[in-house]
Amino acid sequence: MQADLIGRIANTRLPNQQALLPVFEAIVNAIHSCNDLDAGTSSAISIKLIRGRAQSVLPGSGHLNAIESFEIIDSGVGFNEANYRSFQTADSRYRAKIGGKGIGRFLWLVAFDHAHIESTFVDQKGAWMHRSFKLRLTPEGVEDHQLVPASDRKRVTTVKLIGVKEKYQKSLPKSAGVIANRIVEHCLQYFLMGLNSSMSVIDDSDQEKIILMDLFKAQVEAQSASVPIDVSGHGFHIHHLRVRPTYGEGHRLYFCADKR
Repeated sequence: MQADLIGRIANTRLPNQQALLPVFEAIVNAIHSCNDLDAGTSSAISIKLIRGRAQSVLPGSGHLNAIESFEIIDSGVGFNEANYRSFQTADSRYRAKIGGKGIGRFLWLVAFDHAHIESTFVDQKGAWMHRSFKLRLTPEGVEDHQLVPASDRKRVTTVKLIGVKEKYQKSLPKSAGVIANRIVEHCLQYFLMGLNSSMSVIDDSDQEKIILMDLFKAQVEAQSASVPIDVSGHGFHIHHLRVRPTYGEGHRLYFCADKR
């Protein structure tokens, strides 16, 4: 059975107000990739906001050019053969056990013109390799794929989501602070259960850097309370968290276990 990528994207709904969801999907992929590293291996994730240069911005004016692209950079296991094969499989169940639904890359093409991926990793034979390719809204989907020996022995994967479509540009926040808050809210369970990687948001216009764990500790964890409970002899903890209402409304209940 073959998947019709163009037809699949046409049938994939993404409400305007969820314009950041494709970015969240790429960030969660980066978290999973870092979690796949051997225990004790340090890792980092950076989310870069790439703004347009159409207007010149006067210092102190408060004006922010629109964000045109995002770059999600991580030092996880990268696009090794298993991960690349899963990427090419529609609705892949490769990460089903940790909540992956295999649809994130479809959302990339709903909200962005295309994606460009580069990854340096260690293959099954212990060789350092570099893989690069583009994801476009074409019948083939994956284009310009290259796999060559790596010149640098450093794990790094960069996912560039390029060209926000006009439909979603209007709903996309411009402030790095707002985007940082929404990332924390979307990835709340990872921060709550202990994020293994350092994570930051970087604004390319002024190189402002927001450390997301610091943001979580100051705005969420500082206003939290943990209550132990017993259910049929099994111990659980309820964490009461107060999250800034920058995204969505109403109360929410999360069930978190086994890094999920």
